[in-house]
Amino acid sequence: MIVLAVAVVAGVLLTARASGELTARMAAGAGTESGVRGQLLGPLTLIPPIVTIVLAFLTKEVLTSLLAGGLSGAALLVASQAELGGWGGFLLNTLHKYCLTLVEVLAQPENTAIIVLCLCIGGLTNLIREAGGFNAVARKLVKRVKTPRQAQLMTSLMALMFFFDDYADALIVGPVMRPITDQARVSREKLAFMVDSTAAPVAGIALISSWIAAELAAIEAGFDVLGVAESAYNTFLGSIPYCFYNIFCLTFILWMVVMGRDYGPMYKAECRARAGVPMNPERTEAGQPAGQEERPVSRSSLFIAVGSILFLCVYAVAGIYSDGLYKAKAAGLLARDAGFSFETLRVAFGEASTVQVLVEAAILTAVLAAIVAVVTRALTFNGAVGAWVEGGVQLLTTALILALAWGLSAMIAELGSASYLAEMLAGSLPYWLLPSLVFLVCCGVSFSAGSYGCMLMIMPMAVPIAYTMAYSNPAVHNPWGLFCACVASVLAGSIFGDHCSPVTDTTILSAQGSGCALLDHVKTQMPYALTVAATATLMGTLPAGFGVSPALTLPLGMAVLAVVLFKFGKHPAPAGESK
Repeated sequence: MIVLAVAVVAGVLLTARASGELTARMAAGAGTESGVRGQLLGPLTLIPPIVTIVLAFLTKEVLTSLLAGGLSGAALLVASQAELGGWGGFLLNTLHKYCLTLVEVLAQPENTAIIVLCLCIGGLTNLIREAGGFNAVARKLVKRVKTPRQAQLMTSLMALMFFFDDYADALIVGPVMRPITDQARVSREKLAFMVDSTAAPVAGIALISSWIAAELAAIEAGFDVLGVAESAYNTFLGSIPYCFYNIFCLTFILWMVVMGRDYGPMYKAECRARAGVPMNPERTEAGQPAGQEERPVSRSSLFIAVGSILFLCVYAVAGIYSDGLYKAKAAGLLARDAGFSFETLRVAFGEASTVQVLVEAAILTAVLAAIVAVVTRALTFNGAVGAWVEGGVQLLTTALILALAWGLSAMIAELGSASYLAEMLAGSLPYWLLPSLVFLVCCGVSFSAGSYGCMLMIMPMAVPIAYTMAYSNPAVHNPWGLFCACVASVLAGSIFGDHCSPVTDTTILSAQGSGCALLDHVKTQMPYALTVAATATLMGTLPAGFGVSPALTLPLGMAVLAVVLFKFGKHPAPAGESK
């Protein structure tokens, strides 16, 4: 703690010294303020994420760690923008800057919608649970799902169904599968890992998803900086085979299910689950004591659960399509008389307000589920309303974590951490090393800024560097392949850091939806994510830099993951039994 405090104070003092040069360079028009600040402060811009992560693992408490990291970022920003004006004025300005940033990030419509979505999904989930829905599904499926392997396979298949949006995946699959995996003696940590490592990797490379708009916008921003007229969508299509981390993540889950092997902290969690303790006994679910029993199952419980999930999915897909279609036609991206086609579907999904539609779907589904529960006497009217409200209350902690994480991300963006890291790539690098370095830098940035934040910060800088290096170096035999590999490295690296970080949204939501403590999820998922990232680098981005086709490197990488699992993994079993 003392070391971290000293680091922050030193950073503030050094930042204050640089504030004069920052003001002078901004007055001269030398780039954006965050870019200049990142270049001047250098490694000092990394203090907020380092403080947050170190405190999170030392204290095992996320809220105070996020608060400390955000305040350290605010302190550095205040020191870089003006004179300190004494310690009293400095502390007041730091507090003012931090609170103002929190208000600004929460005022953004997309962030507000995500908070509302969390509360609505939490209410719907608890309503179905109190009506006995999840318990009914578990009892129905337990006859078919008798082994941990079958439970994990079903979890993977259900997670793939929500390819169009990672938030929907994280918030729906976990609560639905939790009773089933509990009875099959699969740990909550494994459930959270499978949900988290399917949601973003699939959405990130799907041709139709809520990610496509952000990805295309990031690539387009890079072309704007470069000043060339290239197709962002064609570039995205070309980058998909080079998204090694995404593809290897899905492959790793497949091998893990088929082989039934685990290693590291996940192995210990699975051994505990095989002994009949799927949840870490040292933790409790937010708002629900460990071991709380489900309500008695009525005849309508199964209908309430299955009907609600189906209605939610159908409404979400149809709503996203219709909302995006209307906006695309209004913006002139599609003709007024455009018929149904793959192109229409792609554009519509890219233009839709996905989170807003999911909020509508969650609210309407909850209303219908409550009506059915009351009519069939699974719940009373007051019981249904109380269950919905209680479910929302249970996710208030998650909403607060998201808000603090967004505030930290905004601080990091304003400090120019991405500019500092990207500056490291602009030196005299061998061209074949560029995809790997881009991937590794994005892994670091997304660890604190999240996947979207990393893409939108790094892509505008990575595209000009990659394009220039690929098409100006005569030693590059496949410029298009090298360029697409660099673009894919941004997209894939953004997801890796998100998987390993306890302060990013999909990690938080996957843990919450699966009923797993956040730091338990991070601790057990990180070794697997590191394994996949190392394979993606050694068997993917490095060969891609030399022009090796993904048609060769993808099968080799998949084989390496199988060997790693076979060599280091073991079959989980309760203590005292053979493994």
